[in-house]
Amino acid sequence: MLNRYNFRLLKIEMEQSPKSQRLLADLQREITIRNIVVEKGIVRFSITRANLQKLRRIRKRYKVKLKITAIQDMSLEGALE
Repeated sequence: MLNRYNFRLLKIEMEQSPKSQRLLADLQREITIRNIVVEKGIVRFSITRANLQKLRRIRKRYKVKLKITAIQDMSLEGALE
């Protein structure tokens, strides 16, 4: 049961900046990032809940504010709009 919980998706939002681009580059080396969308100065992507601890550790290095939201259903098309 806990295994399914760890693979639920989280939607991450942050402002686009040089720091956020470096944060994304570091994240892509360590975890799988899905559906990266850059729109109107905001970067949106999704990760699994199991990788949340790694995201927070890397985020602290760059001091970038993040908005983390749980995605209710497993389809990403409706969640990122």
